[in-house]
Amino acid sequence: MNARLSVIVVACIFLTYGCSTPQEREARAARAAAAQRAAEQEIITVHRTRCSNYGFREGTDAFAQCMQNERVAYHERVRQSNENFQKAINAHKTGTTTICTKDEFMRTVCTSQ
Repeated sequence: MNARLSVIVVACIFLTYGCSTPQEREARAARAAAAQRAAEQEIITVHRTRCSNYGFREGTDAFAQCMQNERVAYHERVRQSNENFQKAINAHKTGTTTICTKDEFMRTVCTSQ
């Protein structure tokens, strides 16, 4: 039953997409790109604020290094979050229980039982 529903949903998406004009698809893509740029800018602003709060001054090598470190840490948190989400989905499919906690570095660690 779920497979049939999935096929119907996918078919509806393709049909809806096919009914839009090239201009509508282009406008939708432009809106998505603008939203992506805005989200990235917001993340950069958060990194900039953190580095300033740490005492680094913009325009210095130390500030640039801080920004790089923040970006790497952010992407690691996103990767870990995605991994934990996938573990939870897999645990749900298999009927196991997933427990998530924070470690000493405030990272989320999930285990399945």
